[in-house]
Amino acid sequence: MRIDLYLRASVILLCASLLASCVQFGDDTTGPEELGTRTASFKVDGKLYTKDKPYMAIYDDNGEISNWIIIESSDGSELQLKWEGTSPGTYQLKGFSTGSWDSPDGEHYNPISGELVITSYRADPDNVSYVASGTFRFVGESIENSAHKIQVTDGVLTNAANRLD
Repeated sequence: MRIDLYLRASVILLCASLLASCVQFGDDTTGPEELGTRTASFKVDGKLYTKDKPYMAIYDDNGEISNWIIIESSDGSELQLKWEGTSPGTYQLKGFSTGSWDSPDGEHYNPISGELVITSYRADPDNVSYVASGTFRFVGESIENSAHKIQVTDGVLTNAANRLD
């Protein structure tokens, strides 16, 4: 009886110590303060756009990671940037598969030249939460009228994440 009591007490202590040592990272309860400031800003033909908490979508296609940054503005415009991989680096923005700008009046522009520089890219140990920072700029061309061009300049991403909070 005494051995059984010691065995049960030992199992309970072992379980309690294991649970106490577990750390959750990247789940939906992780507070935004752990990511720090999350912002995006850029100019389109000189007009400044800013956004708190820019969103990053992640797609895993058989081990190839695709990242989309989505920045929606209150005026109905939307900027998207895309790159492949999980490393900081410079990615060319050219063509519809690398990004776009939808103007407030609905005109759609694709990059014809430019770059996205990812300066920081990190994931939690379980590859659930991803965070990216960097800079970007591009010249965009309207798909409705190739004579319409825009300049996206001074783009800065700080801690864009695949979270809505």
